[in-house]
Amino acid sequence: MAFPFLKVIRWLRVLADLLPFPAWMDADSTRVWIIKCLGIADDLADETATEVDDKIVAAMRKIVADTDIWNSFHILIIYLFLKKQSGIEIEENAKYITSVAEKAGVDLSIFKLLIDYIFELYEKFRTLFA
Repeated sequence: MAFPFLKVIRWLRVLADLLPFPAWMDADSTRVWIIKCLGIADDLADETATEVDDKIVAAMRKIVADTDIWNSFHILIIYLFLKKQSGIEIEENAKYITSVAEKAGVDLSIFKLLIDYIFELYEKFRTLFA
């Protein structure tokens, strides 16, 4: 996969702007940080042959665009993170996940993939910067 040089330079500037990480419990700073990430996410999704990643990025854009939806999503992610840390499986929270997905107007399967992706990224960042 060949990336244009200027796109890579732009990504490096955005990546530099992403540090330090936000205080994850702070909904506003986390939202601003995610909005900054979406530019790179769009570019990367455009470079792949699959449409699923495009749908995940579009879902995240939809979520951060609305304060009420964002606040519900942020509470859900923090709640699931805390539950996961205590060994409770995410599937046990299906009703809450479904209600936030419906509120956001996002297909439930894409919404679940988005949640999985967030936890996967968190683990990668945690191990990378530990």
